[in-house]
Amino acid sequence: MPPPTTSEEASQNPLPAYEFEQLIPSLIRVLKAVNDKLPADEERIAQQKYAIAGATNELKSLISRAKSLVDSLPGGDMQLEDQDEVIKALRQVRDEKQKYLELFSQQLQNTHAK
Repeated sequence: MPPPTTSEEASQNPLPAYEFEQLIPSLIRVLKAVNDKLPADEERIAQQKYAIAGATNELKSLISRAKSLVDSLPGGDMQLEDQDEVIKALRQVRDEKQKYLELFSQQLQNTHAK
C-alpha cells in the first residue's frame, strides 16, 4: 500500500501498514549484504562493508519509526490490567445504554399503542 498523499489521510490511520511493510524488504537487504561472499580485494571489501552499514542503518531507521508509531497509539502506555479495567468500564456503559434504549423503545411502543 502506498503512503498516504495528505496529512489528513495519515492522521486517520494511527498505525499505517505501509510503515511496517517496508521492514521485511529492508531486513532482506541486510541479510543479502551480510551473506554476500567476501570479495578478494580491499576496495570491494570496503564497498561491501559500506553496503552492510547502509542496509543496517535503513533497517534501524524503519524499526525506530515503527516503534514510535506503536508507542504513540492511544492507550499504548497502559498496563494490561489497566486496559482490562477500561474495557470492563466501557462494556458497563454500553450495557447501561442498551438498557435505556430498550426502556425507551418499550415506552415508545406503549405510547403508540394507546
